Amino acid sequence: MRIAFIILAHKNPEQLLQLLRRLSHPRVDCYVHLDARADMLAFAEAAHLPQVYFIPGRIKVHWAGFSMVKATLNSLEVALSSRRKYLNISLLSGLDYPLRPINEIVDFFTIHQGNEFLDIMPEKEVAATISKLDRYHFEDIQFKGKYFLTRWINRLTPSRKCPMNFTFTGGSQWWSLSEECLRFCKEFLEQQPSFVNYFRYTWGSDEFIFHTIIMNHPEWSRKVVRDNLRYIDWSARQASPKVLGPADLPNMIASGKFFARKFDMNIHPNILSKVDAMLEDAVK
Repeated sequence: MRIAFIILAHKNPEQLLQLLRRLSHPRVDCYVHLDARADMLAFAEAAHLPQVYFIPGRIKVHWAGFSMVKATLNSLEVALSSRRKYLNISLLSGLDYPLRPINEIVDFFTIHQGNEFLDIMPEKEVAATISKLDRYHFEDIQFKGKYFLTRWINRLTPSRKCPMNFTFTGGSQWWSLSEECLRFCKEFLEQQPSFVNYFRYTWGSDEFIFHTIIMNHPEWSRKVVRDNLRYIDWSARQASPKVLGPADLPNMIASGKFFARKFDMNIHPNILSKVDAMLEDAVK
């Protein structure tokens, strides 16, 4: 049995190349969605790596827009259409990096098959950010005066209700889920266009749509381990997590997590090499 990674990338070709090389393993396939605004030629070396598949029909991904979900679903379609059977499929960004050797990651998902690794935020946090969901947002649409028009639309329309009387659930968009669970989510979305249309006009739909589907299903919700296995530093309380550097290595090691985000070689050029050295020391 194999595992797979869906990787949403938009910049830093050398960094993506290093990530893919670190994930290389006979039982691992990587499916890369490259933002349509990125130059594909700059990523040519990564595209020629074995067991790496770049997703056709690239789309422009807008932060907090449904386009992030669409890129994920397009990638998932390719992965699930392959003739391979996956124990687990993990969603990563091109700015993520593993904190464990890849053979250990493969062994972990082999041992823990039947578990769904998903970050779930407390109900109070969902309630505190409900305006992301029950108000209209048009993050994928770009035009002058958009936010002025959006404010008036939301003033003149009632609060939106979650379709199918589901309870909104959210958390980090980055997950590690079984193929069976993801097939269920994909088929659900294909069969429930009103659900898709609802989330198309939310803010940060990628942080809610899979969570809401899974946690409102009695069978799949029982299999959820409320840990997405990622080390992410939100201590700065900004819209995006901290860019990790050498000073963060001790906390990464102590976290026991399997992946970390986010890294940027334009800011810390040698950071991934330092993580590699840490991994090599760990297996000696």
